[in-house]
Amino acid sequence: AIAVVGLYALRLVFPLRLSADYSYDQIPAVTSPLDAGFVAGLAVIVAVLALAWWAWRHVPAIALGVAVLVLTFLVVSNLVFLIGTIMGERLIYLPSAGFCLALAAGLAWIGGVRRDAARWPVMFTLPVVAITVLYGMRTVARNAVWREPLGFFQQMVVDAPRSARSHRELGSELAEAGRFAEATQAFERSLAIKPEDANTLYNWGNALSGQGNWDAAADTYRRAIAAKPNFAQAYENLGNVESARGDQQAALVAMRRSFELSQSSPYLLMNMANVYFRAGSLAEARATYEQALAQGPVTTELLTNYGMFLYGQSDFAAAAGVLARIAPPAPARALVALAVSQQQLGHTAEAQATRASALRLHPRDPGVQQMEDFFRRGPTTGDASP
Repeated sequence: AIAVVGLYALRLVFPLRLSADYSYDQIPAVTSPLDAGFVAGLAVIVAVLALAWWAWRHVPAIALGVAVLVLTFLVVSNLVFLIGTIMGERLIYLPSAGFCLALAAGLAWIGGVRRDAARWPVMFTLPVVAITVLYGMRTVARNAVWREPLGFFQQMVVDAPRSARSHRELGSELAEAGRFAEATQAFERSLAIKPEDANTLYNWGNALSGQGNWDAAADTYRRAIAAKPNFAQAYENLGNVESARGDQQAALVAMRRSFELSQSSPYLLMNMANVYFRAGSLAEARATYEQALAQGPVTTELLTNYGMFLYGQSDFAAAAGVLARIAPPAPARALVALAVSQQQLGHTAEAQATRASALRLHPRDPGVQQMEDFFRRGPTTGDASP
């Protein structure tokens, strides 16, 4: 914590190197009182206390700024109590107000600013203008880093190359962009810094799953669970992968374990219902969909999945009741199933209105085109859907 004081002081005075991440292992642990970072941080603490003592007697405005800086910084410094974060530039936003006040008061004292002066002296104005311009330019340049996610995480790796999290987040963003080879390299670098980290393995599993590499994804989720046995999300995603691999029983085992650990996710219940359906356990699937709806919040994805399940069972009344609850714009498949269900129930006007919405919102969707064929030819015996 004392070594980090020196880093904060450097960022305040000379903010050329900034970073959104200081997590493990970006800041090396202090192992000796002779550590350069520890000595620098201790020197900053002594210098600030000495400045406050001197300013209290000679320039009270400086003392006020230092007091604001010190008192607000103590809350986030880990010197008084641990806050769970080693360092974060956002944590010194309020303390920086005290720093600015002390700096301005110090420049005014050095420049000989007087209350009754008609204008500020040059010795005060020039340093204030120079500092404002330089800090302003740094602000504008830094703001550009936050414009889009991939560029942000690429810069985060540059700013915090020793951080496992930086490489992990970059890997996830590269996978989202479909750059899987580069994502793999980023995840491997993250694990080289923090071996068998559960969060990194989980994100890597998500990337492999998005790539359709089910076997590797399942192995990676299992590694995440081995590192963190109560990792509910890893169990849930392992269940999704096992289901995609065709092993519905293994999927149910993983999802039930996830539910035991979390018991608060309608999305998990929806996935469990989907697996029950694939396993042929239709009664369990319907009961689990209903449980997900009762738990809430009710999402478009949940209503669509349940509605399509009911539609597939030719329960048109229940399907129409569920699908009609979807807030516009509804997905194409939901509108198709709703229109056909309404038609099968004899609600012709409602069916035509839903059909028109589907054509307006999703004119190129293959399912919508099949729906049009269904309505043009009219349902035949045993023909329940397009």
